[in-house]
Amino acid sequence: MAMILLMLMVPLLCIAFCIYVGCLVNMIIYNSYDMFYILISVLISLLAFYGCLHFYFKSSPKNAKTLNYERYIPIYHGYFSFFLLLLLGLANLANYIIYQESVVNLFAGLLFFIIGIYVFIVFGINYKQETFFVSDIFEENKRILGLELNNDEGLVLEYYVDSKSKYKIGDRFSVKYHKHTKIIKNIGLIDENSRGEL
Repeated sequence: MAMILLMLMVPLLCIAFCIYVGCLVNMIIYNSYDMFYILISVLISLLAFYGCLHFYFKSSPKNAKTLNYERYIPIYHGYFSFFLLLLLGLANLANYIIYQESVVNLFAGLLFFIIGIYVFIVFGINYKQETFFVSDIFEENKRILGLELNNDEGLVLEYYVDSKSKYKIGDRFSVKYHKHTKIIKNIGLIDENSRGEL
């Protein structure tokens, strides 16, 4: 059922996004504002994008990798929201440069553009690498174990691994993670007998 809903959501997302981009192109080329279509296409795009993420993970096999990514659905959805805002900002700026009719377009464009770039810099590329150790191991289900990772500053991250993995409390990992969202980009066991990157 989830796969069927995903197949319905993907075209809906593509159509709504194309309408949104078309409205922005009209704003730039023809100085034509159709706020109704812009708002409706943004709303449908956001709902369809969330549905795509949700139903994709619903239809995916439940393993440690998908479980690690599934927890960050709201963050991915937030990135998409600010991407739409960034496009709106660029369209407003382009409209002001071409027509120079409304100072509101200049301020709105600059505001949306700055917010979009800020979100990209702060929440998109702000990763750091630190050493974490396993403070607890819990069973998510018969096939998946959860590792609770702590660093020296008391930050706690969760990471899921295959239940066949032989990790123990006290194992140390080199973890590259995002400072604000706590998304783990990659993780590797620190040991001369390391089992490599997870």
